[in-house]
Amino acid sequence: HMGRPRKWSDRDCLDAVLFILDSGCRWNSLPELFPPSTTVFDRFSLWVKQGVFQKILARLRKRMPSSQMFYLDSTVKPAKKGQTHFKSGERQKHKTSLITDEAGLPVNLTIHAGGRHDLYACGSLPYSIAKSSVLVADRGYDARWLSQKLKKYGITSRIRKRSWKGRRKSPKNHLGRWKIERTFAWFHKFRKLLVRWEYKPSHWKAFWLLGCVQLLLPKLTE
Repeated sequence: HMGRPRKWSDRDCLDAVLFILDSGCRWNSLPELFPPSTTVFDRFSLWVKQGVFQKILARLRKRMPSSQMFYLDSTVKPAKKGQTHFKSGERQKHKTSLITDEAGLPVNLTIHAGGRHDLYACGSLPYSIAKSSVLVADRGYDARWLSQKLKKYGITSRIRKRSWKGRRKSPKNHLGRWKIERTFAWFHKFRKLLVRWEYKPSHWKAFWLLGCVQLLLPKLTE
């Protein structure tokens, strides 16, 4: 028994999800030209459970130009709602750690509670790039153990050092960081990502992944 045929196609539901991403519209405020909000939400939840957006991003990564330089940074957004396994006091903000290539194109990301230190919030992101690559990051990632671990993975670290009296600054350790800052600025066009209203972390991350896909597609089809 195959069940009843779907009244609304995946494309119809995806268009509605993209509208929410762009406009920041609430689920129950979708315009009537889209499928019912419950249908769209259920289809979106299914895609999240199946890891669809992560798989799409992984396939797009294979089409990205080769890069030897990568950038790591994070941004913190207000969180009005959110189911989290982190401390309840950290619910008010949510952190997204992002890694980009030398052109500023998003490669991968992870999310965490806003109070989590950058060094730990980034998870395994720093080790996901290819050997012989160079990773550029801000002073928030300045830790000897991180640099040593990157070295074991064959990755050269260019991490801006924490400054104190008598310590010389190296301009090599932060050249080009404006590229990832520009990437975060690109994400600002997606109003859904300005404030977290999603209850489930997996749904919040999925919107970020979909934002990555939306940024990558025009660049890869030029």
